[in-house]
Amino acid sequence: MQCIKEIIDLKPRYKIFQLIKKYPGLHQKAIIKKSNYSEGTVRYHLDYFEKKELVSVSLTDKYKRYYVKDLISQKEKELLNVLRKKIPQNITLYIMIYIAGSRVKISRSLEIHPKLVEYHLKNLVEAGVLKQIDTEKGIIKIQTKFETISKEFKISNNEVLYTLKDFYEIYNFFIKYSSNFIDKKLINDCLDWIDFLSDTVFPNKRKSTKSQIDKIENVLYNVFPHPYYS
Repeated sequence: MQCIKEIIDLKPRYKIFQLIKKYPGLHQKAIIKKSNYSEGTVRYHLDYFEKKELVSVSLTDKYKRYYVKDLISQKEKELLNVLRKKIPQNITLYIMIYIAGSRVKISRSLEIHPKLVEYHLKNLVEAGVLKQIDTEKGIIKIQTKFETISKEFKISNNEVLYTLKDFYEIYNFFIKYSSNFIDKKLINDCLDWIDFLSDTVFPNKRKSTKSQIDKIENVLYNVFPHPYYS
C-alpha cells in the first residue's frame, strides 16, 4: 500500500491536499480559487483523494465539502457548516459578547428582520450551538468551565432568551478555526474583546493590550452596539 507522502507527492496534489487540511470544509470552487488550478485539475485530484480514502466528504447547501480524513471531528464539521454563514455567525458572536439575547434584541442590534433571526435561532438551537434559557426576574446565570456568570436582562413576560449551549466549546472552536471564515478579522476581534472584558473567565491563550482594544472597538461598532450601552 502506498504511503500518504507517495500519494500526494505531485505538486498540484500536494497543494490541494494542504489547502483542505488548512481550511476544512472547502468546496471545489473555493479550492480552484485558492489553488489557481483549473477545474479539471482540481476535480481529478479530489476524485483521487476520495478513491484513496484520504478525505471525507459532506453535502451542505448543495456544496460538496472536503475534509482530511480523521483530522476533524463530526461535531466540528457540523459547527463549520452552520457558522460559516454570515448571519448565524454574527448572532453567535453577539451572544458570546452579551451572554444572552432575545429575538427582538438581536434583530434590532444586528438590523436583521425578526423572522430571519427567528429562523436562524431555531437552526442554531438544532445544531447544538444555542439553547433557550429560563430566567428568574430577568436574571440569568451561565456556567462556564471556570465560573458562573450572572447578568440581569430586562425582558417581557413572553420573551425567550438564548445563550450558548457550551460557551467554552464555541470559544475554543472560533480560536481553532478562525482562519476558515471570511470574516476572520471580526471573529478574532470579538475573541480579543471577550478576553479583555473577561480575563478571569477564559484561559490565558490570547493577550489584548489597550491599544489593540481601541482598534477592536472600531471594528465592533460596525457590527454590534457598544457592550457598555447594552
